[in-house]
Amino acid sequence: MTVTSVNDAPIANAGPDQTVPGGTVTLDGTASSDLEGNIPLTFAWTLTKPAGSTASLVNPTGSRPTFTPDVVGEYTAQLIVTITLGLMSAPDTVNISVVPLTVTIDIKPGSDPNSINLGAGRPTPVAIFSTNTFDARKIDPTTITFAGAPVQLKANGTLNAAFEDVLRNGGRDGRLDLVVHFDSNKLQLSKTDTQAILTGRTFGGIF
Repeated sequence: MTVTSVNDAPIANAGPDQTVPGGTVTLDGTASSDLEGNIPLTFAWTLTKPAGSTASLVNPTGSRPTFTPDVVGEYTAQLIVTITLGLMSAPDTVNISVVPLTVTIDIKPGSDPNSINLGAGRPTPVAIFSTNTFDARKIDPTTITFAGAPVQLKANGTLNAAFEDVLRNGGRDGRLDLVVHFDSNKLQLSKTDTQAILTGRTFGGIF
């Protein structure tokens, strides 16, 4: 009688799905395994990105690679593990949803209503408020756009941005808010628009 030992393929585990606001994302394949205990496992990760992204994996052959999302959207990482005998696992995937933080802003702080004089040639100030869970000082002003326009430059070439405790709801909360100015001529708005979108990122890559 001949007894033949058959090795099972290893099992890849790409970890749980994640929802993040950006920054460095760490993948975790350490829960991958082999029933016969054949170690070490060899890891091979690949990343599928949303349109416009150029993000790439750091250490894609490690158990815990990282990447930094560069656009908001859905990212999918696939993991395949291999044992020393050459057997490969079936692929396992993990979905990473990059969702931007919501922050509170005030167009032309202190004014009511918050109307914008399009084409007036005057700067339009916008205050981005700090809260007990968000520090506006962490925002990178070079990444901010408002209605498609970048932060205005001063005559000396520096960004027209400053930190101050902006009056809000009749008082000040002691937190430094970020006030940025935009050229009203560059705002991609029409006279019928009733809202405008401000986007930006923190120095740590949070959207």
